[in-house]
Amino acid sequence: IFIIALVNASNKSKNALSDEKLLVKTLIHLLDHGSNVIRGKVVVSIIQLSKLQIHWFVQLCNSKLIGMVERLNRIQDEYVSPCVGWFGANMNLLVELLVTQICENVEKLCGRRSAYGNRTYHNSSMSSLSSDTNLACKALLAVI
Repeated sequence: IFIIALVNASNKSKNALSDEKLLVKTLIHLLDHGSNVIRGKVVVSIIQLSKLQIHWFVQLCNSKLIGMVERLNRIQDEYVSPCVGWFGANMNLLVELLVTQICENVEKLCGRRSAYGNRTYHNSSMSSLSSDTNLACKALLAVI
């Protein structure tokens, strides 16, 4: 369905999807849209996008996603409320994916156990964590 929708999409819409920062900015902006139906659909889209690749959730959290969803939670609308509830229900999964990504990146930083049980450390400085890991840590703190 998404591919069919893109066939008829304007060039502006196609460009928005190709640029990651612009897509994040657009999704956050749409959470402030006047239509509650659009707000709800954006919340669902964010969850689906985050399930596909957790880096989207990280990027969105660093763009104040959690505060925006908390504000949407105060809206008593028959469409937005279930969408925000579904967002909350999926937070366990998203946080688990986020922690897994952070752990994998820290393991890469610290080295893995060799066949003999010894650890080989490449570079143990926490400042050498990748920018994705740093962003993921900030997103996790935003959720907590």
